[in-house]
Amino acid sequence: MDASVADYAEHLTETDLRLLSDVVPVAGGATAALARDPVTIERLLADPRVFEAVFGPDGVAAGHAVLVSPFLAFGVAVHRAAAHALGPLDAGRLLRSARVPAAERDGLAAAPALELLEYLGARWYRAALAAAPVRTANLAVVGEVAARFHQARRILNHVADRYLLSPGGPWFTPPGPG
Repeated sequence: MDASVADYAEHLTETDLRLLSDVVPVAGGATAALARDPVTIERLLADPRVFEAVFGPDGVAAGHAVLVSPFLAFGVAVHRAAAHALGPLDAGRLLRSARVPAAERDGLAAAPALELLEYLGARWYRAALAAAPVRTANLAVVGEVAARFHQARRILNHVADRYLLSPGGPWFTPPGPG
């Protein structure tokens, strides 16, 4: 087991663990057991059902998108990006899942991938804010990120490049020889 996975798993909240075990039932089903099993957590983060629960329209409608910790959201997004980084981008499917009005889809589908993903990121943050049953001071940040998603993405890219993906960094090391 990679020590960085164990370190990452320690930051997941009880709500994160409950969501993971609800979406993809795990042996034993207890979130306490899941908290001590980083290998299973890593497998769950890569599961497409978890991605849909956190970022898909059903997850946003259920309020999960605003209940998960940034660690869970980031972990799911990183695993999803790694799985599809070099694959074809199905813009139409992404736009439909984000419930973008049909009249706007053609123009967005033809946009560069980064522009499309920034549009969708801001839209998903707005949807998460709208789905929250109660507005709190902490939740106000979600609205601010939606309004300034381009800048937020650039900051997150910088932080990830500097601290997570830097040469010799402890989080995401390149795969070794076969």
